[in-house]
Amino acid sequence: MKVYRHLRKTFIMENKTSKYFKYAIGEIVLVVVGILIALQINSWKQEKNHRIVEQSILNNLKEDFIKNQQEIEVLLFANQKYYRNLNQFIELLKLTPKETTIQIPDTLTMAAIAAPTYIPTTSTIDVIISTGNIDLIKNETLKTAISRFKRELADLNEDEYDVRTMANDQLAPLLSQQSDLINEYQNTYTYTIDRDHKVKINTSSLVKNSNLLATYIAQRFYYNKMIISQLNGIYDMQKEINNSLIMKLND
Repeated sequence: MKVYRHLRKTFIMENKTSKYFKYAIGEIVLVVVGILIALQINSWKQEKNHRIVEQSILNNLKEDFIKNQQEIEVLLFANQKYYRNLNQFIELLKLTPKETTIQIPDTLTMAAIAAPTYIPTTSTIDVIISTGNIDLIKNETLKTAISRFKRELADLNEDEYDVRTMANDQLAPLLSQQSDLINEYQNTYTYTIDRDHKVKINTSSLVKNSNLLATYIAQRFYYNKMIISQLNGIYDMQKEINNSLIMKLND
C-alpha cells in the first residue's frame, strides 16, 4: 500500500495526470477484483455449509419417515379390522327387530368405540419449516411433497377427532345402556393394535337395537372407510417421500 501511495504522489508531483488516472483505474479494478474473489470464497463456504445442513436434514427426515411407515402400517391394520367388524355389526342390526335387546360380540362393540389417532414423527419437519431451513432442500418436488404431507395429516386429524367425539359422546352411551363397557375399553388397544400378541375376545354385551344406534354405527362405518382411504393416501405419500430422500442422499 505504501508503494501505491508513493506512485500516486509521484504522478501528481510530475503532473502526469493521464498516467495517474490510468493508475487510479487500475487500483480500483484490483480492489473490486479482490472484493469479488472474497465474496466468491465466502459464497463457496456458505454453499458448502448449506449442503452439510441439508444432508443432516435429509438424514433426519429419512429416519422420521421410516418410523412413520411402521406406525401407519399398524394403524391401517387396526382400521381394516374395524371395517370388517363394523360391517358385521350393521348386518346383525339389520337382522334384529327394532327395540329388542340382543347380544353383540365385544369384538364388534370395540370396533365402534375404538378411535386411535395417527401421530407421526414430525419434529424435523416442524423445525425446518419454523426456521426456514426447508429452503435448504434443493429438490423442489421433495419440498412440495413435505408441505402436502402436513396438509393431508391435518385433514386426517380432523376426521379422527370427529370419530373420537362420536365414539365417546354418542356410541358409548347407547352401547352401555344395558351393559358395562369397562372390559371393552380395557381390551380395545390390545385387540385392535397389537398384532404380535393377538387377544381372543369371546365375551358379549347386551345392546338395544334402535334406529339411532343403527344410524350411529352406519356413520361410524362410513368414517372408518374414509379414514382407511386417507391412511392409504398418506402411506403412499410417505413412501414416495422416503424414496426421494434415499435417492437424494445417494446422489
